[in-house]
Amino acid sequence: MTSLTENAGYPLAPSKSYQVCTRCIMDTVADQSISFDDDGLCRHCLRYDKLVSARHLRGDLGRDALQALVECIKAAGQGREYDCIIGVSGGVDSTYVAWLVKQHGLRPLAVHFDNGWNSELATKNIERVLCNIKIDLHTHVVDWDEFRDLQLAFLKASTPDGGNTNRPCDRCFALERSDFARHQVHHLRHELRHRVN
Repeated sequence: MTSLTENAGYPLAPSKSYQVCTRCIMDTVADQSISFDDDGLCRHCLRYDKLVSARHLRGDLGRDALQALVECIKAAGQGREYDCIIGVSGGVDSTYVAWLVKQHGLRPLAVHFDNGWNSELATKNIERVLCNIKIDLHTHVVDWDEFRDLQLAFLKASTPDGGNTNRPCDRCFALERSDFARHQVHHLRHELRHRVN
């Protein structure tokens, strides 16, 4: 039987033996410059722990920070049709954000980016959820043939990020943001990442 490193086709650095993180799936095959602490945690998990402790507000501190952000968004949105924009994919996270902003009394515009991969059922689910909680929806539908060609080009380019097929979506999101300027909305979903535990 061959080892995992032989099957993967990636040579290990001669000085390193195979090791996998005790928490995640990162190993010396996927990241040859990876390092581990004495407990076997990789540097990626250690970095995550450091960042989440600084950015993830819990308890009363998290609730207070979220309420302050909501008040800031409401003040900035006075006199406008919408006071924030939320991205919706139809998944659990964006559906929760849509519900949460309504619970806090915000007036969001939901934006969905349809890159051609949506099923009819997914589209109907997005519309149904937003209709039920009374949020307006703007869907940007791209030209499927053009977008498919763009995604294929990214895959074939073998970019350092692994041919990330989301990169074309990211570029389209940036272009779409300029369209939001007409609503003069300054608060986007990424500012609502505070979790309340």
